[in-house]
Amino acid sequence: MMTFEAPHYLRYAGLLPLLLAAYALSRYYTARTAWPPAPGRRWLTYARWALPLLVVLALVLALANPLGAGRGGWVRRATQLVLVVDVSNSMLTRDVVPDRLTQARLTLGSIVRQLRSEQVGVVVFAGNAQRYLPLTTDYATVGQACSSITPALLSRQGSSLAEALTLAALVFSPDPPGNRVVCILSDGESHARRDQQVADSLLRAGIHVFAIGVGTAQGGPVWEGVPGSARLRPKLDPQGQPIRSALDAARLRRLVHEQPAGYQQLDDYEVVATRFVQAAQQLPPPAGARRLAAGQPQFRVCLLVALVLLLVELALPSILYARPYAQPD
Repeated sequence: MMTFEAPHYLRYAGLLPLLLAAYALSRYYTARTAWPPAPGRRWLTYARWALPLLVVLALVLALANPLGAGRGGWVRRATQLVLVVDVSNSMLTRDVVPDRLTQARLTLGSIVRQLRSEQVGVVVFAGNAQRYLPLTTDYATVGQACSSITPALLSRQGSSLAEALTLAALVFSPDPPGNRVVCILSDGESHARRDQQVADSLLRAGIHVFAIGVGTAQGGPVWEGVPGSARLRPKLDPQGQPIRSALDAARLRRLVHEQPAGYQQLDDYEVVATRFVQAAQQLPPPAGARRLAAGQPQFRVCLLVALVLLLVELALPSILYARPYAQPD
């Protein structure tokens, strides 16, 4: 049985009847002013009508990426990945260089660059949570958007990780074809009490939770304002003393249920990103996944067919139409 890696692209084949009608109408008006086909070559005219449509069909199949027959095994469905990013003021702490949020953004960029076919979305949170990006495979857009994440995205400060995890679960497609993964990038500070309960509910729903701790156990003063500007200043408590923030690694480890590969502390962002992506890509298929024959992607064959058909259409002999007879004076 033929399977496709991205079957949603097949819906574009529904445009073929419209293209056929438009192409036939165009050929009809062109034929009224063109020379008639040479005798015995009328079939070339019909072929010239059909070839562009076959090219479009081959390109649609290439987008859907048909999978050839294999020796069996699991067809790896597209993993859905939601990155949950802490943008509270504590992420401006400079106990890592240049600050926690910058290190988190670098990690996000490295993660996105290493994705293959995963769908990725982004949720940002502080005192409340907000969906920053829906699920997409447009990695260039995701990378550019992640480089612009700042605390100014949210008006309410604080740290509501429970609300962020709840929103992350809603970002996933209602019909998940593959693994669902949540990755938290945070210093672990949270003012909510339901973090662990929400993380447990995600696990029961079959959602894998990973966490990357940003910061150090020694911590540093919390800053507020616009990063990189002169308006950035230390945040003070009611007594006028600088508020300090430290990485709460124990909380993040509990959220991932003490899994050895579930938690990493951010030191080298490239290494941490690589480890996380590898762990997410090596997750076993969901229990309810269908067992299908796995094969090699055949999109290149479809592209080759489209190219050949296009060349044939362009190479049809110019003698398709009869030469005009000389008119008497």
